[in-house]
Amino acid sequence: MVRIYTLGYLWFGRRLKKYFSEDGWLGKHLKRAGILLDPQVYGGTMILILLISTIISTAFSLLLLFIFNLDLKFALTPLVTPLLIFTGFIVFPLFKEFDRKDKIDGILPFASGYLSTLAGVGVPPDKLFESLARQDMGEVSKEAKNIVEDMHFLGLDVLTAIKRAAERSPSKLFAEFLEGIRVTLLSGGALRRYLDDQTRRLMKIREEKENEFNKGLNVIGEIYVVLVVLAPLLFIVLLISLGETGGLPLSIPVVLILISYFLIPFASILMIGLIDMTMPKEE
Repeated sequence: MVRIYTLGYLWFGRRLKKYFSEDGWLGKHLKRAGILLDPQVYGGTMILILLISTIISTAFSLLLLFIFNLDLKFALTPLVTPLLIFTGFIVFPLFKEFDRKDKIDGILPFASGYLSTLAGVGVPPDKLFESLARQDMGEVSKEAKNIVEDMHFLGLDVLTAIKRAAERSPSKLFAEFLEGIRVTLLSGGALRRYLDDQTRRLMKIREEKENEFNKGLNVIGEIYVVLVVLAPLLFIVLLISLGETGGLPLSIPVVLILISYFLIPFASILMIGLIDMTMPKEE
């Protein structure tokens, strides 16, 4: 894999660096997604794999067309592969960014409460983030670790490190939280009071999200009953009626197998995925 990254960077990434800059669209989303790859490396690897897949897909399509004499629309099907690969490279950082946002938002109220407790006993701001980085608070601890690394390895002061973390965070809530800490420190305000207020506000936001999730879960449950329980039963009755009149292209046992082993499991997996997407994350 390292070899592919190297070739992608050397052949394409460094030559197209103006399109894969740190401040460009790809660079920003890679940072927010927590993908530790330079945008030139990621973009160059994407182009390299896209080129390889295009060559292989084209050769395979020509093989199907001229050797196996398949119909043109079937022979050209492999050419969809490069498009799917390109879409995957673009969507993956966005998916990771969305996932990190949910996890940060879910744990942020507890992280705020933890920082508030430390601030109440006089722990300085830089030590607050060092302590948070050592805790098991998922993505929030990772963000705190990045702040600590900016201070220790880049030599930044705590205010600049906080500003950088707010700019690269995938969570708007966390970015506002960090910006509030920064403004409080600049203005000489009471950090403990700010963190206490933020903890209450974030807990209220979390409670509202959980209430919305519970309401949505009721709707999902009703959809599940209709889609997985009632719809197959009605479909089976319809199949029996069509089977008696001879208007069914497939035999009833085959259709029942398709419903039992494909339709119902697929609908169940779809519902599980929908619930997981809407469920508040905690880490």
